[in-house]
Amino acid sequence: MYFGHTMLDFGAKPKGPPPPFSLDKRDQVRRTHMRKREWRAAIMLPVAIVAVGLFIHFLMKMRDDLSAIKNSAMIETDLRLAPMAQPVLADAQALPSSSALEAQKEGADQLLANPRGVYLHIGELDALTLAWARAQLELDAQNPPVPQRLIARDMVLNDVHAGVPALVSGRLEDSIEAPIDGSDERYRRLLLALDEHQFAEVLAPADSAQLVVGHDVQLVGRFLGYDHLPAVDGTKSTVPLLMARVVRPVEAAEAPDTGAEWSHGGPAALPEHLFDEVSDERTMVETRPYYYLLGQVKLDLSTGGVYDKALDLNTIADDVHQDPDSFRDKPMTVRGVVYRAWEDAEVAQDKPFAVSRAIRVLFYKRDYGPITETIDGVEQKRNKFVQRLFEASISGDQPLPEQGEAIQVTGRFLKFHAIPVKSNDARDRAHSLQRQSDKVYTYFLVGNAYQLLPPPKMYDFSLVEKTAVAIIIVMVVMFWRLSRREKVAAENVQVQIKKLRRTRNVLVEKSAKQPIPSPIAETPSISPSPPAPTEPPPSG
Repeated sequence: MYFGHTMLDFGAKPKGPPPPFSLDKRDQVRRTHMRKREWRAAIMLPVAIVAVGLFIHFLMKMRDDLSAIKNSAMIETDLRLAPMAQPVLADAQALPSSSALEAQKEGADQLLANPRGVYLHIGELDALTLAWARAQLELDAQNPPVPQRLIARDMVLNDVHAGVPALVSGRLEDSIEAPIDGSDERYRRLLLALDEHQFAEVLAPADSAQLVVGHDVQLVGRFLGYDHLPAVDGTKSTVPLLMARVVRPVEAAEAPDTGAEWSHGGPAALPEHLFDEVSDERTMVETRPYYYLLGQVKLDLSTGGVYDKALDLNTIADDVHQDPDSFRDKPMTVRGVVYRAWEDAEVAQDKPFAVSRAIRVLFYKRDYGPITETIDGVEQKRNKFVQRLFEASISGDQPLPEQGEAIQVTGRFLKFHAIPVKSNDARDRAHSLQRQSDKVYTYFLVGNAYQLLPPPKMYDFSLVEKTAVAIIIVMVVMFWRLSRREKVAAENVQVQIKKLRRTRNVLVEKSAKQPIPSPIAETPSISPSPPAPTEPPPSG
């Protein structure tokens, strides 16, 4: 059907893509719509990829949050120590002579002059070590230092350096006299049975002869290193070696009027070089700085404003990890979910600075922030989600927090506490871990109390994720409205086309009902002209 020079075809819709060039208005409109759809798809593709990635991350994060508390065996202490063959004191090497000790007096004085402590590395009790230990214990008697409480694992695994003040408890297994040649001075050699079937050799004052074999005793003195003693099975045992200033039965050590090592009042200032002996790689918490911090945080209760500007450990964890020495004794606040909590039995026994109770809490939190990693030998710092483990010693009478509760602790940072873990390749592969150490490390703080926080959300959106989700929602709504608008426009066009089709059908039907006139009938008839009058001939 033609209207002027334009042909309207109301037949079926064309199939396939429009031709690259066409004067047909419909082809031009189809190509315009196709370009819009292509641009829309190009924009929505990366948005869809981001949305799928966020959804997958959400599921993985939810899985980790749900399994973190249930997987209580995730942190397992290392295997127990191998049992030690019992040493024989009767076959021990004799002590150095009086003349040998006198020859080492100058060297011992040089060691005593070292304000940062002594780091001895010995394999037997030599003259220099004994000369220094005798002089050092005389000084300790005048000004008793806060000792490091040591257990078998600390000494056998070489987690403590020789020369530190020490407090050790054990069962007395043997006691023999140990004279010094050329002198009337007498010592006693003691053999202590420690936990995990380990033993220690103790050089004690002569009055320790009154101790009863088979009873539990406690000694205060200095850890000297190691000695090699013959064992009952014919081999030689490497045993921890200590020199005691005081050895007493455990019952007497726990009496109220004894235990001067722990009876100091709250310190007005921490001793100089207190943290020099701290090692972030040890599997022990050094008792001396730990106990001093317990006394310090107790003093903080009466000192206002100490924690007003406490650092946020969750935020600066990477900085602390890179340089822990710069943050020791700094007030900090940390938040996390409780993994495990228990009573600190050593604090209850020792009562340092009149602190009679402390609880220990392991708690964790997944934070988004910078982390410095060494990957393929290259150190790099980037922002990512990191789940960290924290540990706190909290004095006071608060009950143990329940597993899974969210808490906040404010206190003073001491060190990283290394915890040995059993290797488990299957577990590491399941968590996509590339382990760089056979230990896990906790950020260890000492504080006065903890606060319960509202239960954590199963999924904590970061600012970046919130922004991405908002952009995705806006774009989806925008594209939906555009698609809806085009759909309405297309429906209107279809309505107009249907109207045109109905109009065309009506016109066709009307034309079919009217007869077609003949061309002859419609031609008007032409009457012939009348004949011209005939003139009469002329007469005549």
